[in-house]
Amino acid sequence: MKIVESIMTKNPCYTAGRKITVKGLMLHSVGCSQPSAAVFIGLWNRESYGYSCVHGIIDANDGTVYQTLPWDHRGWHAGGSANDTHIGVEMCEPDCIQYGAGGSFTCRNMDRAKEMVKRTYEAAVELFAKLCKEYGLDPMADGVIVSHAEGYMRGIASGHGDPEHLWNGLGMGYTMDAFRKAVKAAMGDEPAKADYTIGMRELRKGCRGEDVRALQILLSGRGYSCGIGGIDGDFGNVTESALKRYQADHIAACVAVDGVAGKRTMRNLIGISH
Repeated sequence: MKIVESIMTKNPCYTAGRKITVKGLMLHSVGCSQPSAAVFIGLWNRESYGYSCVHGIIDANDGTVYQTLPWDHRGWHAGGSANDTHIGVEMCEPDCIQYGAGGSFTCRNMDRAKEMVKRTYEAAVELFAKLCKEYGLDPMADGVIVSHAEGYMRGIASGHGDPEHLWNGLGMGYTMDAFRKAVKAAMGDEPAKADYTIGMRELRKGCRGEDVRALQILLSGRGYSCGIGGIDGDFGNVTESALKRYQADHIAACVAVDGVAGKRTMRNLIGISH
């Protein structure tokens, strides 16, 4: 996951300087066919724009997260009391959908749309895992991670249906319950680290087992997604790609970008110096 700091210093939510005690995270989607985060940043980063300011926007073209407010600043994303308690993150939407009345939409390129939505979903999972760790939040606890639609049902947000309306309309099969579980998995767990014994075997594509699952937890916990449902103990193409990205970013320690989790790579992932 790539995070770019792009604080909207002209937006009234920033200049007001109000802080919140972060108690949760709210997931949104923008509700229009615009995949570029830069468009929203350009629109909202104005002194005269007092209608919206979220903490982060996820670009649908490449999955980059743009941090647009300090995480503990009060934003205006929920249209309700969640503005005082929750960090708000928007996911951009595909440019191949067209909205009609009542939040319904048509799609002229289903494959492209699903690819973009999958990209923003996976980036949101990784971002929320990072924020849960940073603020000591339990993603499975009641009311900690909610969608805008769920916020409305709880009486803490305005009457929106996002992002479920987009997921359902495209037949993605995503739910907020699954999202929360994915965040929990992406946070990693210490027992998985302890269970892995360095040097037992090299892990590569085609391997299966608890040691592969431990590798996937380590990668996901460090922001290298193994895909939706990817913590499954099966070393496939997505896990190999995540491992190669990690190795490329830590080439001095891992030495090679070969998609093989050998002793040097595993020691670096676990945090043991050579």
